[in-house]
Amino acid sequence: MVKLSALWRITAALAWPGLVGIASACRCVEPIAPSPAYRHATTVVQGRVDGVKLNAADQSATATITIIGAWKQAVPATIEVFTDTNCAYPFETGREYVLFLLKDRPLAGYVTGRCMGNQPANQADTVLRWLRRNGAVRDVSPKP
Repeated sequence: MVKLSALWRITAALAWPGLVGIASACRCVEPIAPSPAYRHATTVVQGRVDGVKLNAADQSATATITIIGAWKQAVPATIEVFTDTNCAYPFETGREYVLFLLKDRPLAGYVTGRCMGNQPANQADTVLRWLRRNGAVRDVSPKP
């Protein structure tokens, strides 16, 4: 499994000033308001986790997600989302989430972490209301 590049880690830390603590990458200011989470994300999706591949060696995971809705950028109907380190987002198969994602070119996929504003969909009423009022709704491409 490919690890996130050092450039990604530096970019993520710089993109989230004040949200990530200096001593620990997962000391987030919570809850993260929808507006800054949206502003810093490449795209935002609501989707169901269909499967999770764990890599115990480096504490990373890749979740396969079926997309229900998208904001900010169009996405395919199914995507893979990578998460790692002690800030890995704890995906559960079968559960639905609202996810704030970054596009990671070296991995050619999406990445996320705990400090990015993600929430289980059943706890995301405020975020979903904000997205419906303020977010730019985008297409979900049909499966090929």
